[in-house]
Amino acid sequence: MLKQIIFLLALSNLLTPYIYGQTAIDSLKRILNNASKEDRPHILNELAEHYITISPKKAEEYIEQAISIAEELKIEQELAGAYTIAGKIYYSCSNYAKALESYKKSLEIHTKSGNEEEIARCYNNIGSVYEIQGQYVQAIDFYKKSAVMKEKLPDKKGLAVTLNNIGNVYAVWGNYNEAIEYYKKSLKISDTKDDKTGMAGSLNSLGIVYLNIGKYEKALDYYKKCLAILEKTENRQNIAVTMNNIGNLYSEWEIYDKAVEYYKKSLSMFEEFGNQYGIATCLNAIGFIYKNHKEYDTAIIYYEKSLKISQTIANKKLEAISLNNMGEISKETGDYQKAIEYYLFSLKIKEAAGNKEGIALTLNNIGRTYSKMENHQVAMEYFFKSLQISKQINLKKTIMTNYSDISDIYYNAGNYHEAITYYKLYSGLKDSLYNIEKATIISQMESRYAIEKKEMEVYALLREKKLKEAELAGKEAELTTQRSIIYIFILVFIIVIILFLFIYIEQKNREIKKRSRLQQKLNEYMQKALSQQMNPHFIFNTLNSIQYFILQNDNLSSNKYLTMFAKLMIITLDNSQKDYIPVKDEIDSLTLYLELEALRFEGKFDYKIIFDKNSDILEHKIPSMLIQPYVENAIRHGIMPKGEKGYIEIELQLNDKIIKCRVEDNGIGRKKADELKKHQPAAHQSLGSKITETRINLINSLYGSDLNIKYEDLRADTGEATGTRVTLDIPLMNYNGCL
Repeated sequence: MLKQIIFLLALSNLLTPYIYGQTAIDSLKRILNNASKEDRPHILNELAEHYITISPKKAEEYIEQAISIAEELKIEQELAGAYTIAGKIYYSCSNYAKALESYKKSLEIHTKSGNEEEIARCYNNIGSVYEIQGQYVQAIDFYKKSAVMKEKLPDKKGLAVTLNNIGNVYAVWGNYNEAIEYYKKSLKISDTKDDKTGMAGSLNSLGIVYLNIGKYEKALDYYKKCLAILEKTENRQNIAVTMNNIGNLYSEWEIYDKAVEYYKKSLSMFEEFGNQYGIATCLNAIGFIYKNHKEYDTAIIYYEKSLKISQTIANKKLEAISLNNMGEISKETGDYQKAIEYYLFSLKIKEAAGNKEGIALTLNNIGRTYSKMENHQVAMEYFFKSLQISKQINLKKTIMTNYSDISDIYYNAGNYHEAITYYKLYSGLKDSLYNIEKATIISQMESRYAIEKKEMEVYALLREKKLKEAELAGKEAELTTQRSIIYIFILVFIIVIILFLFIYIEQKNREIKKRSRLQQKLNEYMQKALSQQMNPHFIFNTLNSIQYFILQNDNLSSNKYLTMFAKLMIITLDNSQKDYIPVKDEIDSLTLYLELEALRFEGKFDYKIIFDKNSDILEHKIPSMLIQPYVENAIRHGIMPKGEKGYIEIELQLNDKIIKCRVEDNGIGRKKADELKKHQPAAHQSLGSKITETRINLINSLYGSDLNIKYEDLRADTGEATGTRVTLDIPLMNYNGCL
């Protein structure tokens, strides 16, 4: 049966993923409302994970509840899971300090339990936080620990993620061949497992690398493939990342209008999810476009916003980029000393992280600034340093820029031979990057589908002219095939409906059987409650008391108490046939019972029943024979062993949707009563309260109610026992006895 349900859910998921996702959230919320405290952390974890890409704020609320309950109940497995999900939430909101703290707490718990799969996952997650903060040495250390463990585990999807992450670090270090190797390994695993998210991640990473090494056609192709997959999965956060990368590509090609269009789409999505890293990245990119249009005041606003966010989230990589860009503005506006300061701050961060690509770019910028200051010797030193690093990691765009800058300095110095040599190098590289690719590749990539469509139309016209009769036959066959497909679809649909009905009916039958078993047990305990309430000792002692009045010729009292006794027996028998009775009937029954017990024990106690006659309490129903066992306990075990006259107070109060019943006595207290019970024969020990508690548990299971009991020991300031209070919270019933 479980396999059938999974099959149907999978079919539904393929047909309607969005509706299914929302239905899953709604189902989890319904389950959460009726879940026990022990089950709540798991359900809260599930809800939080669903909300990460929908509403990170809502996800954080759920995960905080899960952590609180799991810590309180010491459910280690759920607590570790909650910390992992918390790390994901904080990571998505760019709160890297809290993300790292959460992942490390999860790692600590899993290490104690020896769960290798989860330990490997924690290593990968910790590495991702270090990576995004620009701490690449720590990042790759944790990634490689994760990869070593994951290679021994059956779940290869996790291995694909980690391999992709290792590739990211190598890309930052400028080791592009190594990066591409890891990305392609990751892509192969994801493709084998049909893991769309993993495939998208590897495609996006490959696009970035090919953009950096100047292979724009490949870069755009990988980005487009990545975007096509992400749009199907509706992962808006990753769509935003890919759109930003496509914007970078158009910016490199100097198609700035197109670049800004993609950047702003990406920025809007990042702002929607509160992804500070993504927001800062987009702000930098948009600032760069305004800088190229010489709108420096607008550009510096974007750069300063990006720098502020980068420093807030302690992201050194982004901070270095923002500082470099602000140096560009200072250089363009003639504040060369300020520009050098910005560049050197940026260079220091990049050198600490080993970011060769960033180092090469900043060295070139410093060289250009010294060139503008006419300090050509220092400028050339920086250009050649930048060129050396750019060639090491094959940064074609930066290589081309350095060639141009070196050529200009040689020309201005009158060294025309060297100037021409470097200009030729610059010109040849520029042609390979722009004139060929920019003129042909963009139009090919943007109009690919239109061209394919046109070719198909031409082919169709030729085929129609030559093979008209064959086409008519083919159409007939196609119609036949379509009819067959429709019939198959209808048949499958009917089978699915039948399966759904079968599952629904079987589930209903199980529920009916379960309720029937619970009702049967409830009836058994109703009979036990009746037997306890009409126990022989009570009946015998009451009749003895009535006989005493008869022997004393006290006809009035004997008739009065005989009538009361008969009425109590009738009410008790009548109530035993009902699951629920009006509060008024319960009060009448208790009054008769207490009067008879007071007669039996010759004024040993006084009593009082309190309720608000003006409220609606008498109109509601409660389970029958529910309160009397606690009153009996108060008399027998609390009042009777006491040397002096006792007092019992019963109060019924309507409180919102609950009837609160309080049974309070000033007897000897539960502790002393328990000590006395140990010396009584088993036959004389009352089981009324135990039977009632079992009934309450059955009622709660049968109707999903929250009927509960609370015991309190009353004590004087000296600590001496002064009685017992029993409080019952009874949910309101309607006239059909339903909760």
